[in-house]
Amino acid sequence: MIGVKIPRREPELVEAEARQRYHGDTEKVPTTTIKTLTVRGVVITSRYDKAAELELMQEMILGLHSYQAEMIETLFCDSKACLVFTVELRGHHCEHAVRAIGQTIEEVALELNGGHNGIFVSAGIDDTIIIEPQWLGDDFPIGSGHE
Repeated sequence: MIGVKIPRREPELVEAEARQRYHGDTEKVPTTTIKTLTVRGVVITSRYDKAAELELMQEMILGLHSYQAEMIETLFCDSKACLVFTVELRGHHCEHAVRAIGQTIEEVALELNGGHNGIFVSAGIDDTIIIEPQWLGDDFPIGSGHE
């Protein structure tokens, strides 16, 4: 399954907005015009509307089995925390299913990005699986404000 192409804002526009609003800091400036993206029924969002984060999350959802994707309601990347992901599931599921979703999302993050700074998979108020940060190398990740 092939995902949609995420439109990117021109770097000059991103830099101009950063100078105007954030003293030149591009961290909070959106790099895409998309606010949300729905992939396989999962609503994907990025705190600061970063194109690279939306692309990565799209690949995470496309990397899941169809039955796993159907279990997920939302996937969020906290741009401020740099590649911390929150997955909200529809309804309650057994711990094994919740952990399998988190592990698949982690595998994609490791393969495409070299890692992540934490994945939280929530299947209800008291049912959250936390996957600790994992990095393969010393390269600085996408979505960290350095894209």
